[in-house]
Amino acid sequence: TGAAALFGISNIALWSISNDYFGADSLVNANLHTWSLGVEEQFYLIFPFLLLIIKNHRVLAIVIGGFAIISLLGYIGLWSDHKSSVFYLMPFRFWELALGVLVYLSHHFDYCVLPKNTFVSNVIKYTLLCSLISIFFSKGYMTESYATLFCVMLAGCIIYFTRGDRRNYFLSNYVSVFIGKISYSLYLWHWPVLVYATLLFSQELVTPVYVVLTVFMSITSYYIVERPYRYRKFKFCKEQFVLIFIAYAAVASVLIGFQWAIKPALYLGPSEANEVQFLRKDKCHLPGKNGLSTCLRQSGTSKSLFLIGDSHAGNYSIALNSVGEKYGAKFQLLTGRALWKSLAGRCEESSN
Repeated sequence: TGAAALFGISNIALWSISNDYFGADSLVNANLHTWSLGVEEQFYLIFPFLLLIIKNHRVLAIVIGGFAIISLLGYIGLWSDHKSSVFYLMPFRFWELALGVLVYLSHHFDYCVLPKNTFVSNVIKYTLLCSLISIFFSKGYMTESYATLFCVMLAGCIIYFTRGDRRNYFLSNYVSVFIGKISYSLYLWHWPVLVYATLLFSQELVTPVYVVLTVFMSITSYYIVERPYRYRKFKFCKEQFVLIFIAYAAVASVLIGFQWAIKPALYLGPSEANEVQFLRKDKCHLPGKNGLSTCLRQSGTSKSLFLIGDSHAGNYSIALNSVGEKYGAKFQLLTGRALWKSLAGRCEESSN
């Protein structure tokens, strides 16, 4: 993941292993958070070309808005069945970044509506802010996809209605502004510090060590790395930009191809289990209402080995089948999503 992050494709690397039940736990991957940076970098590879092609702000807003709607519909519609793809891949996250572009462009239009009454303006801003904060307490009441949708929309509205407002004490005080300045560094450091703090320190020390180290590393990298490079003047002509883009795309393509090429060689388990859909080939995975009678039968041998569970359990079927063959036991499985619901009321019937 770290190597892929250097070239802005860690989201693709994480997506490629996201369906591996036996892959490394994401909670110990110190580079897990770089998936979002990959999404951003891929977006910013496409967006400059739209700026070069489309000069009119209104036309640009229409094009960006159209792509954003398509992206959002894909995000919502495919979330339940293709969560990993929707979560990690840029086309399904395009709408989030596009909203920021649309908010910026909206202030260039004559019909940009901002309330002139200070009281009304403050009511709108603080209502939006409280609504955004409330999303963080919505676990169990709102799905992750819709929580993300409302967070992005509310954040966009807050940015829209607070344009140029330096009287908003909550957002314009020194502490809030400083946190905003180091926010990128905070994001870069918060996850790796948490991973290593959890591995190296006792549970009682994890939280204080995490807070102190994250803030210290963030402030340090902001002043030593981010600010000097941010305000350094780089001169790029159009030809240099094109060459850099081509070089970047070439390196990223080679890395992605290399990753897919070596993935089978790095896998040491049974070749059948390396197929993502290998379970679907078994008639006793998602067997339907007759699963008990067709898949779990009395064995002619003295030993039987049964596997009953969801698709996670089903991924052990190849290994358990090998164990059954070794010890002369007949292996039988009954697995699938929502298995217990599909068999409700049939266990007693089957026993009769």
